[in-house]
Amino acid sequence: MLLSKKGNYVNFNSSNFTTSATGVALKMVESTNAAASDCWEIQRKTSSQSMNQWGGTSAGVNLGEWTAGDNNNPVRFVATEAKLPVFSSETSSTFYFVKFCQGGGYLADQGAGQSVQIAAADPIPAQKWKLVGTQSNFQLVNEAGLYAYVDGTGNAARIKTRTTPDANGFSLVTTGVAAFSPQLGNPRQRYQWQQRFSTNGAVRTGK
Repeated sequence: MLLSKKGNYVNFNSSNFTTSATGVALKMVESTNAAASDCWEIQRKTSSQSMNQWGGTSAGVNLGEWTAGDNNNPVRFVATEAKLPVFSSETSSTFYFVKFCQGGGYLADQGAGQSVQIAAADPIPAQKWKLVGTQSNFQLVNEAGLYAYVDGTGNAARIKTRTTPDANGFSLVTTGVAAFSPQLGNPRQRYQWQQRFSTNGAVRTGK
C-alpha cells in the first residue's frame, strides 16, 4: 500500500486512483517502456494494468489505469531530503566520486602539493575519495592516501593534497542553491562541501 505523510492511503474507485482512510493492495513492476528502463510502474495487486496519468502530464490530471509500458506510466522514487554519504573510519572505507552539479566535472587530484582540478570521470585512485569523520568535521582522503587541504585565503585559496590532514577539516551542509536542492525532478542528493568556517560549491557524491 501507499501511505502519504498526511495519513491517507492510495485507493481505487470508479476507474480512478483516489486517497482515503483505507487503501488498495499495490505492487511494483519494472517498466517495459524502452525510454524508461530505470523506472517502475505501479499496479493494483490484482491487475496487469499500471497507474497512468490520464489526459496528459500537466498538474491536476486524474490517475487511472492503462496498458503496461505506456509513456504515462513510469515513475521514479525521489528522496524528499538530502541523504548523507557513508562516512569512513580507521577500520572501514567507502570511496566516492565527487561531482560538481554545475558543469558536471569530477574532483581529481593532481599529486601532492598541486591544486586539485576538475576532470572527466575516471576510476583511478586520484578521483576516488572517502570522507573520514562526521558530517560536521571530516577529512577528504583519496584512494592514493592523500588528504585534501586548503592552501591560501580569499580568492587565492586553492584545494590541494598532501600526506597530512587539513588543520580545520571540512563539513557538509545541504546546498541552498534551489536548482540542486533535494526536490522532485532532482533525484540525486546534493550537499555543499565546505571547509569548516568557509564556503564552497554544491557537489554530488556517487560511488
